Amino acid sequence: MDNFAGFIGWYIAKYIYFFVIAFALIVIENKLEVKYKFAKKIHNLRIKSRFTSFVFGGKEISGYFIFVMIGLFLFLHIPFLITASWSIGAESEIFAVLLLAGIFWDFLWVVLNPYYGVRKFNQKHLYWYEAWVAGIPVEYARTFGLAAMISLLDYPFGIGKIAILLVVFGIASCIVAIASEFYRGLQTESEN
Repeated sequence: MDNFAGFIGWYIAKYIYFFVIAFALIVIENKLEVKYKFAKKIHNLRIKSRFTSFVFGGKEISGYFIFVMIGLFLFLHIPFLITASWSIGAESEIFAVLLLAGIFWDFLWVVLNPYYGVRKFNQKHLYWYEAWVAGIPVEYARTFGLAAMISLLDYPFGIGKIAILLVVFGIASCIVAIASEFYRGLQTESEN
């Protein structure tokens, strides 16, 4: 039982740490892009291919995005350079974590952006998502499905790790969303 509790505790701490890093990058991205998603108003490298269209729902991706993802990918590989041994399970966790973090990252970009916020997380305001299902962009569902399939490479632990990540990122995202709306309310009151 102690090993199981240690396993859970380690992954909770690890995913909280990763969430904090992702959160810092979200804030930076929000300051750079302001209200223009996909760095539309920033002089930037742009890539659109069949592969990127499939993965990103027909959208072009920016050089900024590519290099941030490469940086995070390399960052997540640091344990292999220091102490951990490489395995297909560990690699599948990295890919699944990056995919799922992308969903939360995107959601929090909207939540923290002063031009959007939680109340505007819908198809009417987020024009860059053409298709929605059950109140979320189809791309979120597709990305979640891909992450779940990748995590199966680390069966049976991969599903547990993904469940822990979803709980940690979900709770942290809810806290950020509530705090953001509270802060937005304070700003509105002080302006009146």
